[in-house]
Amino acid sequence: MKEFPKNIKFKYTWRKYQQRVLDELQTHLSDRNLHVIAPPGSGKTVLGLEVTIQIHSLWKNPTENLDWIYTNLSFYSACLIFLHSNNIDIPKVHLDIVGDKELEIPQINYEWMEILLDFYLFKEKEYFSEFDKHKKTIENKLRIHGAIENRKINFFYNKKISNLLTSSINKLNSIKEIVDLEYNQLGKDLRLVILSDYIRKEYFINESENNLELNKMGVIPIFEKLRRENIEHKKIGVLTGSLIIIPKNTFPSFKETAEKYGIKEINYNHVAYDKNYILIQQSEQIKHDIVQIITDIFQEGEIEILIGTKSLLGEGWDAPAINTLILASFVGSFVLSNQMRGRAIRTQNGNEKKTGNIWHLVCIDPTTNDGGNDLELLKRRFKSFVGLSLRGEISIENGIGRLNIPENSFNKIDIEKINEKMFSFASERDKLKQNWADSLKQGVNLIEEIKIPFQEKRDYQSTKKMYFNHTIKNLIATLISLFLGFGFESLELILKHAKKIKNLQELYIVLAVFGSIGFIKYGQQTYFTLRLYLKYRDISKDIHQIANALLTSLIKEKIIKTEKPHLSISTSVDNSGAIFCHLEGGTTFDKSTFINTLQEIINPIENPRYIIIRKNNFLKFIKQKDYHSVPNILGQNKRSAEYFENQWESFVGSSKLIYTRTIEGRKLLLQYRIKSLSANFTTNTEHVNKWK
Repeated sequence: MKEFPKNIKFKYTWRKYQQRVLDELQTHLSDRNLHVIAPPGSGKTVLGLEVTIQIHSLWKNPTENLDWIYTNLSFYSACLIFLHSNNIDIPKVHLDIVGDKELEIPQINYEWMEILLDFYLFKEKEYFSEFDKHKKTIENKLRIHGAIENRKINFFYNKKISNLLTSSINKLNSIKEIVDLEYNQLGKDLRLVILSDYIRKEYFINESENNLELNKMGVIPIFEKLRRENIEHKKIGVLTGSLIIIPKNTFPSFKETAEKYGIKEINYNHVAYDKNYILIQQSEQIKHDIVQIITDIFQEGEIEILIGTKSLLGEGWDAPAINTLILASFVGSFVLSNQMRGRAIRTQNGNEKKTGNIWHLVCIDPTTNDGGNDLELLKRRFKSFVGLSLRGEISIENGIGRLNIPENSFNKIDIEKINEKMFSFASERDKLKQNWADSLKQGVNLIEEIKIPFQEKRDYQSTKKMYFNHTIKNLIATLISLFLGFGFESLELILKHAKKIKNLQELYIVLAVFGSIGFIKYGQQTYFTLRLYLKYRDISKDIHQIANALLTSLIKEKIIKTEKPHLSISTSVDNSGAIFCHLEGGTTFDKSTFINTLQEIINPIENPRYIIIRKNNFLKFIKQKDYHSVPNILGQNKRSAEYFENQWESFVGSSKLIYTRTIEGRKLLLQYRIKSLSANFTTNTEHVNKWK
């Protein structure tokens, strides 16, 4: 993992453009001194998008357009957020529709600008047609800055920047560092393959020197990088459909192997700028067997580092001796990624100690919170295969999380630490073999389960400690202060005015008054700390009960056909606070269906037919409400949804089923979604596979 490429950082930083475009658009859409628009027949001047929204019928007469609003919830929400960010008061009628007059509306951001502008420019054609000139001006500005591709607005993705990241020349330096590390570890036993997408033949020249600047990724630029800095005289070869290069001292072995395939004449030339390498000419006789010939001499160690294209060394190519693979390819296909990865993890007859290191190259964009598009591509790759966890736990699982890479922390120092850690793990090949053996003992098969990550910014253990300190300790301190502080205070006042108390009944009244004041004064703090404790209780038990209600419903509807006695729910919490849940027993279809439907319940509500409101009362005075989608497969008819509600009542607790296709249901759905926005509520559940 490398820092943001210099050719982007100093010439064209997309995120700075992104912020500037958003700022300009905010001014452009709001400033009444810019871009005057006069709708036909209006008789007055209308300025800025904030005014055009208020002209829309949904804004002027929302109660008459409830169906439209509920069908276009995202745009309606974006309008609320945009106008609020422009210091425009939201009319009471809209707060009534939302159902919360004290709702804290979030500020505008990239996501909501995308929704707002996408709808304004491309989707709504009835109410905004008279503002075509204004829309065209905004569209042109977005296109100039690369924020529109194929009529799709995107402030987060730019094709040009994405291509620069994935093909960054800084990856050449990473390849050189990896090759040096692996060669220092394995020496002449190294069998390293580097796969790339492109050949880049323009970097292979017929001149006495090759000093071309290596500013693109590809087979020949990688070969040149390693050749120019080959102090240890590593044996480097190239195998593509049109170029085959081998070390000069490997040619006798190449010729001998070719004779085994009936090839006696080999046409070749020395590489013009380096006589230590030979360019093999592909005749009709040799081209059918050239891949196998190169593979054979690679297996024998006559080539230690082989650079090729993923298209030639893809499906069907077999070289069990490979012990290191560098994927300098940008392909995101799950199938092809697994095929390429499989090259290094195959067993080799007669070499029981074989281990394989697989290297993935990614260029980080430090100006983003998520690391950029190249990292996103890597995350997609890692969903498709499993490996050892590097989080200190002995486990085998899929997903990039197993590499224990810090999220949202991508400065240069952090990236260097990650690289150092990866180099350290890669150097421990003996430990790698033992870790696999230990991990395999932890289970019997690969389990598909749902993962609910811990949502707090600080780590799980620190958060648990903080909640304990802020609840239990605070509660105890409050009670102590109540007795010591208020108690002595009250006693002093009571003694001071004791002469005025004529009988025991008046004493009781005085004590009751002071007790009530003390309860109000000190009980409020206790109440809030208790609510904090309840809010962040261990919810794995909740997930377990919800999962049981779901499973019973799926069996009742014959969606899962395995009988209940052969099925069970398993939930657990790991050291990082993430909750895992899976179905034990049943078919692969049963397990997949269970995970998918559970994910619908836990994820933020989108637009289900039914929602279920969970009502919790703690000690009869603290009320909690949680909203969950009824899975689509159970919400297709009322009978199935009601049965699910009954199971919810049995396993989880008090609840209420709401049909969202009515006006009241839509209103409640809108209220929930707006509230979830203001709370920045996200539950990014994941499908994971773990060996258990």
